[in-house]
Amino acid sequence: MNAKFHYELNLKNSQQTVAARGPCENWLADDKSAVIKDVTVRRGGVVVASSAGSTTVQNGDQDWKLDASSASQLARGLARVDANVTVTRTDNSTYDRPWWRDVQLV
Repeated sequence: MNAKFHYELNLKNSQQTVAARGPCENWLADDKSAVIKDVTVRRGGVVVASSAGSTTVQNGDQDWKLDASSASQLARGLARVDANVTVTRTDNSTYDRPWWRDVQLV
């Protein structure tokens, strides 16, 4: 399974939270579920927001969502977002899929 970020991510909570969202693509037949965690938002290489927990999606789910929070107000504009995914197969083995994308915070 490959998780992706939408190109535009919404700011909420007085612009202190990034609503990180995206599609779940290319599920393999033996993928059972995936845990998405460690969402970070960076500007100029500096982490400006991060997720506190994780979210689990099941094989066949089309989308995922996990908020990343900041201690201060975030500005709209370009940012880099990263996350880690651990996919569990039907035999309970796992594999990791870290990924990143440049996005617009809107």
